[in-house]
Amino acid sequence: MASHEGMIAMFNNKLMDFVDDLGGVIGHVPEYKLIATSAKFLAKFQEAQNQSVFDRYVAQPYGDFIRSKDEAFFLEEQYTDVSGGVVSLLKGVWRSIGDEDKEAIWAHLHILLVLSERCKALA
Repeated sequence: MASHEGMIAMFNNKLMDFVDDLGGVIGHVPEYKLIATSAKFLAKFQEAQNQSVFDRYVAQPYGDFIRSKDEAFFLEEQYTDVSGGVVSLLKGVWRSIGDEDKEAIWAHLHILLVLSERCKALA
């Protein structure tokens, strides 16, 4: 079984893959660069922080939607991302991106959700 530190490293590696892949979908949105830079900085200098932020602003409020690939939280106004993070950015472009990109986003989010849960379990 992986250590907590090892699981955090796996989470950060997968998050960096996701952030890089999102560049093709939301790279034109000004906030994307801020999110990408922040995630990379935290992965390097405050390793556990990305997982903590993901858990608080994505996994806890949207975990059930991610598990069931329910795009309602991307489409309905009542589901807001108060952090101004990646969910907000995706909400802004969700209707305009292709099915292949959507599937890739779901896959990334699902893996990040599983890794985040494992990080919490080992903490």
